[in-house]
Amino acid sequence: MGVQFLDMFPEEMDLRTDFVNYVKGQKAIVKVTGSLPPPPKKPRKQRTGKNDLLDEKYAKHNKGKETENLAELRPLIVGELNKVSNGRWKVLSGWPGTHTILALAKVGVKIKVKDNELKIVPKDFCHQLDRLCNGELHRLLVAVGKGWFKLDPIESESVDVKYEEHVKVDLEGANTLPQVPRASGVSQTADKPVDKRTKGKNEHSKIRPRPNNPKNKPNQTARSS
Repeated sequence: MGVQFLDMFPEEMDLRTDFVNYVKGQKAIVKVTGSLPPPPKKPRKQRTGKNDLLDEKYAKHNKGKETENLAELRPLIVGELNKVSNGRWKVLSGWPGTHTILALAKVGVKIKVKDNELKIVPKDFCHQLDRLCNGELHRLLVAVGKGWFKLDPIESESVDVKYEEHVKVDLEGANTLPQVPRASGVSQTADKPVDKRTKGKNEHSKIRPRPNNPKNKPNQTARSS
């Protein structure tokens, strides 16, 4: 109860006398309602971004209000992303504020930021633009305007090339049957493979001589007569 009471007032106030009245009030509330009132909520601190750049040399990159800086920044970096990705990233998709690095990598693009006096790094661009404060938008506009910010295509590694060749060979081989030596006297097709159990019999039956037909044998008795 004491902590709840102190949270209601500034730290520099002497509240020892008022605390007695606060306790009496809490007891009165319990007597009437049967339960203590909920604790007072502290006001949430508003999210604050980086302060506006006051240096005059950055003034030309500041369009004024937050909405104006956002409208200036978004088409610049989204258009560059569309260009570097060879159209794989559509302009209508906007800036990939969520999982920015992964989204750019999927279209073969990476962020680079030169060392600069404002300490702007690639991570500063990995946000949803409409959630940035005006000072942050101004800094990103400075980075783009001064050429510190750059989008580069991700170069293909040698491993990727080997992998593509491997896939190509597999795809070509998938449409052709393996070349298997034919057994003598036996033909092989995709739906009629060679049967190993009958392979030897077939070969043996091919070279086995045919017996003479007894019906065609000359009658030796008749000849002797």
